[in-house]
Amino acid sequence: MGASTQAIIYAAKGDRDSAASWLNVAAKQEDGFLLWLKVAPEFDPLRDDPRFKKLIDQIGLPASIQ
Repeated sequence: MGASTQAIIYAAKGDRDSAASWLNVAAKQEDGFLLWLKVAPEFDPLRDDPRFKKLIDQIGLPASIQ
């Protein structure tokens, strides 16, 4: 199971700390699913978390994707 999948599972369970941690692992592994970070509904529970916004900036997703 990949790191982004782990993040999705923890986000669905409401465990934002673990989800953020797994997203950081996914970013270090250059997980391709992170290309969907700004639009995948699986990440909706994390959208207002500052760590989520920071990760989006770190991986360099374009601002025009909503």
